[in-house]
Amino acid sequence: MEQTYTLLIASAGDVVWDAGAFSREPKLYATSRVDCGPPSKTPPSPRGLNPNWNFYLDISCLSTSTITFQLHQEHMHILGHEDTLIGECKIGFEELLHQSSVGEVNLHLMADGNTSAQLRVRLQSPTTATTGATDAIQMLTAGLSGSRLGLGAVPGVVDAGAAAAQSSLASSIGACIGRIDALIQLGDKIAPAHPYISLAWNALTSVYKALKQQHDMDEEVVHLVQTMLDVYSFNEEVNFVEDKNKVLANTLLIIAQKTRECANFVHLYIQHGFAERTVRTIFLNEHRSMINNLAGEMVRLKESFDHAVGTQTLSHTTKILATTKHLEGTGLIEKLRHISYDASLRSECLDGTRQALLDELSQWATSPSDRNILWLSGVAGSGKSCIATSLSQLFRRQQCLGAFIFFTRNNVANSNPAAVLQTLAYKLAQFNTHIRHAISAAIGQNPDILDAPIRTQFETLLRGPLLTTEPYINKSVVIIIDALDECSDPAWRTALASLIADMLSTLPSVYRFLVTSRPEVDIRGRFKGKVHSRHLSISAAETGTDIMLYIQERLKEVQVQGTGIPKEWPGESAIQQLAIYAGGLFIWAATACNYIQASRPQRRLKNLVAQDFKGDNRLDEMYTTALKGSGDWTGDDDFEKDTHAILGCIVLAKAPLRDVAIDSLLSLDSGTASEVLGQLGCVIHRDGNGNAQVLHASFSDYLLTAERSGSHPWNIRERLHHHSLALGCFHVLSHQLHFNICGLQDSHLLNSEVPALPTVLGALSPELCYASQYWGDHYHDAEASETLASHVQQLLEVNFLHWLEVLSLLGKVQTANKVLETVQKRAAGGHLGLLLNDARRFLDVSSPVIAQSAPHIYVSALAFAPKASMVRKNYGHRFQYVLRHNTPLDKSWTPLQKTLTGHTRTVQCIAFSPDGRQMVSGSDDETIRIWDTVTGAQVGEPLKGHSSWVAAVAFSPDGRNIASGADDQTIRIWDSESGVGVGKPLTGHSGTVRSLAFSPDGRKILSGSYDQPIRIWDSETGTLLAEPFNGHSTAVGSVAFSPDGQQIVSASDDIIRLWDSKTGEPLRDLWTGDDDQWASSVTFSPNGRQIAAGITHSLHLWDLATEELRAYPLPRHHSVINSVAFSPDGRWIASGSGGGTVCLWDSTGALVGEPLTEHRASVLAVAFSPDGRQFASGSVDQTICIWDSETAATVGPPLMGHRDVVLSVAFSPDGRQIVSGSGDTTIQVSEAVSGERVGELLTGHSDWVISVAFSPDGKQIVSGSQDSTIRIWDSETGAPVGEPLTGHQDRVESVAFSPDGKRIVSGSVDTTIRIWDSVTGTQVGQPLTSHDNLVFSVAFSPDGRHIVSGAGDNTIRIWDSKTGEEVGEPLKGHTSLVSSVTFSPDVTGGSAPPPRSGFFGSQHGYDLIFVTLPTSS
Repeated sequence: MEQTYTLLIASAGDVVWDAGAFSREPKLYATSRVDCGPPSKTPPSPRGLNPNWNFYLDISCLSTSTITFQLHQEHMHILGHEDTLIGECKIGFEELLHQSSVGEVNLHLMADGNTSAQLRVRLQSPTTATTGATDAIQMLTAGLSGSRLGLGAVPGVVDAGAAAAQSSLASSIGACIGRIDALIQLGDKIAPAHPYISLAWNALTSVYKALKQQHDMDEEVVHLVQTMLDVYSFNEEVNFVEDKNKVLANTLLIIAQKTRECANFVHLYIQHGFAERTVRTIFLNEHRSMINNLAGEMVRLKESFDHAVGTQTLSHTTKILATTKHLEGTGLIEKLRHISYDASLRSECLDGTRQALLDELSQWATSPSDRNILWLSGVAGSGKSCIATSLSQLFRRQQCLGAFIFFTRNNVANSNPAAVLQTLAYKLAQFNTHIRHAISAAIGQNPDILDAPIRTQFETLLRGPLLTTEPYINKSVVIIIDALDECSDPAWRTALASLIADMLSTLPSVYRFLVTSRPEVDIRGRFKGKVHSRHLSISAAETGTDIMLYIQERLKEVQVQGTGIPKEWPGESAIQQLAIYAGGLFIWAATACNYIQASRPQRRLKNLVAQDFKGDNRLDEMYTTALKGSGDWTGDDDFEKDTHAILGCIVLAKAPLRDVAIDSLLSLDSGTASEVLGQLGCVIHRDGNGNAQVLHASFSDYLLTAERSGSHPWNIRERLHHHSLALGCFHVLSHQLHFNICGLQDSHLLNSEVPALPTVLGALSPELCYASQYWGDHYHDAEASETLASHVQQLLEVNFLHWLEVLSLLGKVQTANKVLETVQKRAAGGHLGLLLNDARRFLDVSSPVIAQSAPHIYVSALAFAPKASMVRKNYGHRFQYVLRHNTPLDKSWTPLQKTLTGHTRTVQCIAFSPDGRQMVSGSDDETIRIWDTVTGAQVGEPLKGHSSWVAAVAFSPDGRNIASGADDQTIRIWDSESGVGVGKPLTGHSGTVRSLAFSPDGRKILSGSYDQPIRIWDSETGTLLAEPFNGHSTAVGSVAFSPDGQQIVSASDDIIRLWDSKTGEPLRDLWTGDDDQWASSVTFSPNGRQIAAGITHSLHLWDLATEELRAYPLPRHHSVINSVAFSPDGRWIASGSGGGTVCLWDSTGALVGEPLTEHRASVLAVAFSPDGRQFASGSVDQTICIWDSETAATVGPPLMGHRDVVLSVAFSPDGRQIVSGSGDTTIQVSEAVSGERVGELLTGHSDWVISVAFSPDGKQIVSGSQDSTIRIWDSETGAPVGEPLTGHQDRVESVAFSPDGKRIVSGSVDTTIRIWDSVTGTQVGQPLTSHDNLVFSVAFSPDGRHIVSGAGDNTIRIWDSKTGEEVGEPLKGHTSLVSSVTFSPDVTGGSAPPPRSGFFGSQHGYDLIFVTLPTSS
């Protein structure tokens, strides 16, 4: 079990350091790391070889832990440049704790097998860290009380006043330490404050030791420490108090924290102690207000403490301890899905550069301001991220950095708004104990909050806790959000910008947010008028000097590290020229220095200076130069190919990748990526985990923009590279996925219960983890291709369950359905479409259990899949030892997907959100509820505000708001994320508000009520936009906007009326009723061409163009139709009735499948999801059912478009299209899967089209007609090819292409068969004339050598297609006309014998004849 200990990193000595050409000694800092955790870092010391930090930190260790210590030399913080490692030492936790029991431990740091430095450290528990403190103070006090305070070795004259001041300061600190030590002896009586008082003791002890090296103190500092002594007089007052309350414990915490701030300031003062008095005076003048504030706050805290002790009976410390332990022990904070942001290799500003700007931003962060957000914008390469990182370090040292969050373009996961918000909550919980307890309590009270909408999470996890803990926050807490523009998902970036501008801006002003980004239009729009703005200039006046200093220091390091480079190199003129070329862009300067440093610095500098970088494309020219210098792009084909692919992979990857993963994804030889990355060091760097990333986002922009890099071989064509990456992902998946990939031993354990799960996950290679999560993203971003589609099909048929296994173990099951949804939108249908639909249904049903247990993919999910499920068919036979069923399994997926329960009375209305992920419902229980359509779980608490039953609900088109109407005669608008009411209720109706609709642009709300008038409201202001629309004489039960917003339709008991939405004028009445009929629901089709309505027991459809009305009685509905809805694509209509049934109709009014009868009472509302895959129904039985649109339909969608009988149909060779001929004289081409018409109807025939056929290559269509002609059409454009083929004397009954597409055969009522040249349209040879009655059907043999014909003379004849001669005797046996003939496909080769068999059908349909044909020709 992990325990917390205090680690002291005291000092270093015996440092081996080669000064080289520099005379200045180094700045040194030390780091410590427990096992593989993040490193902790001391502040850099002043320059010198004997740094003295006395740096305390808390660490958590296991008994088996190893602690690694390192000593580093700090360099200038530049892009891509790392500090120098002096030495390293690893020591076991128990060994270090044992050695620390007798004092500080001297560690030998090693480098290259030699001792390079000594590091003094000590490890203690919080209690043992203070043991014997009194003895230590007495010893230190004795050391300071001697002659000249033990400072006789310090040169210079010490005046009496200064000595007296130091003596007073030393004794004051000694007294403080003693009193803290005495307070600590109270032990568990103030247990919640104990660790913090211990840390205060450590901080003061550090100052006390440092005083031995300081002899000249100023009066203000002495006064500050004396104030601290006065505050710590409280320990005499608490010794007699046996029990302490929470107020006392919290006050002690604040005093201890403030003590550390005072001690840190004195440390800072001491660092100026050996400087001239004028320097110290300047320092004190700059910080005098800080001294006074600290002293004043200490006094106020003392008064607060005295008041708490004097006015309350302090008791029940044990209860406080129990509560604290409970809150800290639950681990609720760790449930937050926080992101780890590693800033260890991020670049800072060079010392002495950007100082004025850093001071300005620091001043804003710590001073009163009317707005708590500052947006620092600037062009690419202007140094925003370096500034952000420098400020993070500054505020971290000041202990006021709440969080440092930053985005990178190719790390998609780190941009999720919910994850960012939870990360912010996590970081602030780590920052302050009070905040941690408040957020823990919020999570404990709201267990489902981590899956709630963003605004609800914000209110619960941030705003609430930060408001309640504001009294405990006594200084600014700074949160830095860097590179917002690098958020890769546009929707997520918009959501994050809204989170910042609309939500974070409402937090207490003590929380300051610094946001950096490029001045992108969407961000600027969101921030306008809501935040402070500061644009980062790149003018020479503001940045020139800093860039020169940066280049100078960088090239000096190059000179020191190089061999044979003259000391006078690079020279002032070269530095000045490079600074001019940079044009204010720090990224230009950084790239140039990296390029020079990479190889032959003197030559490369000379080449750069000789070039002419200027204008807006100077950065492009620098990148071009850098890439040209990385290798031979013109003479080495392998280098060009590999490097181009690797650059594309790095730039377009959805998460950072290591070189080995890149090799695998791109199918490169092992080590290729590592070698290439070594040559690209000036533009690509590797982070602490070895992941390759571009040095700056502007480099990605350069590579991806054709106008900037299109003439070079390294230009990246996004879709092409995404195609390669998608193929790479499929390659990895097909080669690495297999059953039980991590070797789990027990299917009874949940994933979270698997012992040493992180170790188990080591079986998953980095490239497999990447491919499993992101293949869908690359598929989506690539050009559609048959190759990718075939790989998707292979994955679904061979490795689908193994893929889910990986996602389950990674905790990413939710990724699967999103990926499959993306792929399904691009799939052409056919077999792949069926596979995708079935896989999604499998996930719809089983994802909850799969997310918790990988083995239950096979044990439960597969075992319970229906018999007809394609997943079961593909995988069931592979796993024989799974559950067997005594009762029959369902044959297929049930249309019912979920039943949502929660309302306590009738569900009156429902509506889907625009993205389909949520649904809203209104009920007689006076509440509105929001549901997650994937999980079926209720989102947040019910929305309450109406004082009577809720009759209508609607989502706004952007999904941000919900409108509700009720029997209380009001309309309310709600924020869909927070559930909070927006503005005041809309009043004006004098009856129940029964129907609501948003206009397509979301600016208007349409309402229908039992008071009869229709009203239109402004959705933002809530005001009426026009006078009510009067015309109905009974209650209005349904209203809807047309898709273009120009018209309104309304339905009441006795009339359905169409209105002009702008003028309010009635356009026409579509229907008027009587006592036996009434209208209950009305809606527009998605294309606005039709209106559907439920009228009593019938579904009515109006065609608005032709004004045609079609009524479809519904015998299976045993009561009135209450609600109707079109699917988004217009294919389906759903209806709900008083009989508790739900029906699905096609758009012609035909009932599809059987009625759905899950509800136990009247169905009042139906609605389709935005993608049409689901529809929902709400019922008097208090439930909401969600149905699968596809499985509810027992047949495919009808192909619509013809206005008369369809006489002939034929599939295209690839099966994707269907051609049809009709009695309306037209030909139609339709998509086989969707049923959508392709292009316009083909018109040209003057009478019925009796026969149609595709050419073998699918490029042409042939048609035969009642008008005696044959026509050829281009199947893509629909244009006629050539002139009609004329020759038949009566209608053409049958047409067919030869297998090579060069000939067409036709049969006619004129009893002849004719052969045509399909290219020229001319007749080939003479008509074939042996039948003595009309020819109904003709067909070519598969090899094209024969033609078969069936006729009204009851015979079948076979013909030689070349000579026109009849082959053999007529085939007789049918007792009626032969209506259809075809060959079997068993002969395909050109040299094969003639066809051996055929099927022939007669008019009666029952004498289907199979005939074996003669073999002789």
